[in-house]
Amino acid sequence: MVAARCDCGLETQFDSFHCPACAFATSGARSDQTYVDRRARRAGPFNLPAHSLNLNQMITTPLHTRDRHSRGAFTLVELLVVIAIIGILVGLLLPAVQAAREAARRMSCSNQMKQIALATHNYESSFKCIPAMTGSSSYSVQARVLPFIEQAGLSELIDFEQPLLVGPPWAAAFNPNLRDAVETVVPTFLCPSDAGDPKFSTTFADGATGFSGGLSYMFSYGSGTDTNYDDRYKTDGMVWENSWAKFRDCLDGTSQTVLLAETVMGDQTSGLTDPTPAGPHRRIANWSGTSGNTAPNPGFLDGGTLILNPDLETVFPAKISSYTGNRGSTWIRGVPYATVINGYMTPNSRIPDVGMHGRGFYSSRSYHTGGSMHAMLDGSVHFMTDSIDRTLYHALFSRDGREVVQWP
Repeated sequence: MVAARCDCGLETQFDSFHCPACAFATSGARSDQTYVDRRARRAGPFNLPAHSLNLNQMITTPLHTRDRHSRGAFTLVELLVVIAIIGILVGLLLPAVQAAREAARRMSCSNQMKQIALATHNYESSFKCIPAMTGSSSYSVQARVLPFIEQAGLSELIDFEQPLLVGPPWAAAFNPNLRDAVETVVPTFLCPSDAGDPKFSTTFADGATGFSGGLSYMFSYGSGTDTNYDDRYKTDGMVWENSWAKFRDCLDGTSQTVLLAETVMGDQTSGLTDPTPAGPHRRIANWSGTSGNTAPNPGFLDGGTLILNPDLETVFPAKISSYTGNRGSTWIRGVPYATVINGYMTPNSRIPDVGMHGRGFYSSRSYHTGGSMHAMLDGSVHFMTDSIDRTLYHALFSRDGREVVQWP
């Protein structure tokens, strides 16, 4: 017990310097009268009680802890630095994320093309021939391989004995009895990188409006060179009208013959007269002066004149009258702009696809950077670059040219 006077004015006996009036307490080591008097004098003119300074806390609390509690917020400079760092990280990571996503889409595209190629093999195993299209007013190869790509239910909606189109040739429209099949969108037929709308507006023969399911992968009907232009004649490809070819017809080897190639769906804008549309790669340019060439011919006719291997680079765009955006507009109909393609132009050609009297010269196109995907007759899938040699490209689309192919 120590006799002392507390700063509150009470003079009494303190136990470990504990004031019964104001509950002030300090360590016993600091409980002598001299210490109390010294603290009282230090209070000075403010007349603060010594114990109001909470001496124990001042002695035992680390300096850095007190600084942390007293800190307000980020300064403007610090905030700007943090934002700049985050911006740099996003700028570095975003392209990498986008590249990874595109690589995944490209792999998915390759897998889907492989499925279709293998489905063709399974069809051949079952029917001893490669499926054929049966005319521009009839069914496509894609429609015939449906049971072999796990689309048997959709295939059962198609009665191949019924005509696909009905009505006069100049106004033929889809058979309304096949509406459910026509309007089905098949995911396996669509490239994941193609963000175009796969539902193309159409009209059925009963006058009802609807849509047809789009397509990204087209079967090859040859190189398009010389007299291999018109698929209504026998071409150097694996598919033409009523071809029903066999593997033995491929003299160049199944690993060196293109079976199907990727393309870009149209933008569904037709009848344009603009010679330089915003997206020429999504449209087909119409060659002027050929509308009257309705009779089939193995070569290209320009105003009734046979022209083999026209130089599109020279005559384009002087010969172009309009553009249509119906490429890949339906998977069920066997017609060049929709389900079959030739290899006359190299991938992603800067010249738009050119349509002439129902046929045309086309380019495999894609949204994959630098080229497009191609499935060979043996089921393998290759990415062919935009810069591939044109002669080599023609050879790959030919089944019987007997060329010696050296892959780049």
